Amino acid sequence: MKLILVTGCILALTCSLSAQNFWQEINNGLTVHDVRGIAVGDSGYLFAATESGVFRSYDHGDTWAHLPNSGSITVQSIAYFDNALYAGTEHGMYLSIDHGVHWAAVNNGFPDTLVLSIAVNASGHVFAGTDLGGLFRSTNYGSSWTKLTNGLASDDIAALAINSQGVIYAGSDGNGMFRSTDDGDSWRALNYGMTAPLVRAIGINANDSVFVGENTDGMFRLLNADTTWVPIDSGLAFTFMASIGVQNNGTIYAGTSGGGVYRSTNNGNSWAAVNSGLTDLIIDAIAFDSDGYIYAGSPIGGAYRSTQPITDIRNEAEIPQGFVLNQNYPNPFNPSTSLEFRVATFGFVTLKIYDLLGREISTLVSEELQPGSYKKSWDAGSVASGVYYCRLQTGNETQMRKLLLSR
Repeated sequence: MKLILVTGCILALTCSLSAQNFWQEINNGLTVHDVRGIAVGDSGYLFAATESGVFRSYDHGDTWAHLPNSGSITVQSIAYFDNALYAGTEHGMYLSIDHGVHWAAVNNGFPDTLVLSIAVNASGHVFAGTDLGGLFRSTNYGSSWTKLTNGLASDDIAALAINSQGVIYAGSDGNGMFRSTDDGDSWRALNYGMTAPLVRAIGINANDSVFVGENTDGMFRLLNADTTWVPIDSGLAFTFMASIGVQNNGTIYAGTSGGGVYRSTNNGNSWAAVNSGLTDLIIDAIAFDSDGYIYAGSPIGGAYRSTQPITDIRNEAEIPQGFVLNQNYPNPFNPSTSLEFRVATFGFVTLKIYDLLGREISTLVSEELQPGSYKKSWDAGSVASGVYYCRLQTGNETQMRKLLLSR
């Protein structure tokens, strides 16, 4: 899910979580457990986009009711702004101005196709990204739409986000990231430092730093006004990303396609899993309400809510645990790159480089190591440009990363 609206206990909370799970299932009345998006409205309303229309809750998700006028149509994305609720469906855009009671199709100039992502700027201009149909803008609450093409070299817009200055970021499924500083009239590609062009989610914090989740290659960060993406995967043991949410206090929550939810309290420098209470580890949506509750949507497990409002988090660096191979940096690189990894137990460890045919190119580590974090460099000056793979192995555990040598 491409979430548009816009986070154990190491936490210092106003109330202790003690031995409670972080998450609890909230599916009472939610007859369809395929939750693809979550939007928070005013007056305490909460909306869930599903494969069978929209569901609404007014009590933090304790109970849900299907909005009958939303029908049984697949709703892939949902966004709320200034009393306008936008639903991106398999047949274009729909709008409700009464919290989902009544809906109207708003597709003048819009294609009959699946809407993957929605974002609304401070002026109420709506941007909708589609599956192979392109990116569209409406300046009149959906009454008419204009396709945006100038410099946007993709028709598959999987994620959208807008910063405090109105700068728009669009993530595509195949062509990476694009940025517009003129309300979408023109776009520039923004891909230096990224390792894959398959963007699944975008989040922006109060300082306008941008966080991007890729389909296979984990998380990346772009500091405000910068032009180079930096991988931020320390502690992120699962790198198939699906959703991102940034809480007002700066805490980042990243949903994955099989590894649950990861949290960072230090701008993405390190991550820790927060999965207790989840019955499914595919998380396609993350949202926050004004009371401090966190919501997660799953295509199998339905909806989840944090067991307590999370409003006060001590700013401690989260220590990456377990067996982790981080993405190399820089990537692409020429001719050398650094690889950081962590092992949790004493044992024999190998770190090797392979080409696309599976032939071993270089051995960087082949020895017994104590638990801890390590860093190695690979000088690829003697091999040809192209794609290579790095494999970290100890015992029955293996992790791999894709490396791109570009001369």
